[in-house]
Amino acid sequence: MYRVVVVLAVAGCGFDVTTDDLVGTWTNSDDGVDRALLFEAPDHTYEVEVDAALVQSGTYEVADDTLVNVDGVEEEMDNVLVWTVGYDVSGSVTPGTRFGDPIYDYGTDEMVLRSASGEDGRRTWVREE
Repeated sequence: MYRVVVVLAVAGCGFDVTTDDLVGTWTNSDDGVDRALLFEAPDHTYEVEVDAALVQSGTYEVADDTLVNVDGVEEEMDNVLVWTVGYDVSGSVTPGTRFGDPIYDYGTDEMVLRSASGEDGRRTWVREE
């Protein structure tokens, strides 16, 4: 089962991310699995691909002052990527479900998001040209 939970949150890390900052394609293959996050404007839709197969899509936004559950504790965070699922290949996520993951670090070429399957609960994504 593939699930991408994204609420980008940064607690006092000194950077701001906007919804439009994420537009483009971000990839990761640190564990031998090819992943891609595709963010599009102006409608702010996203797609998640695993080994070139679409596994999830919907809409996204980056929000501030958002409650995020981190390791069982709810914290209010800024720069939270909120995903609203429209389609999930597994069928286990109901359309309209909203997820969130902290953005632990952000730069124009690289960002670090929370990931349950990533090393130390994080995954680094690289922006494609």
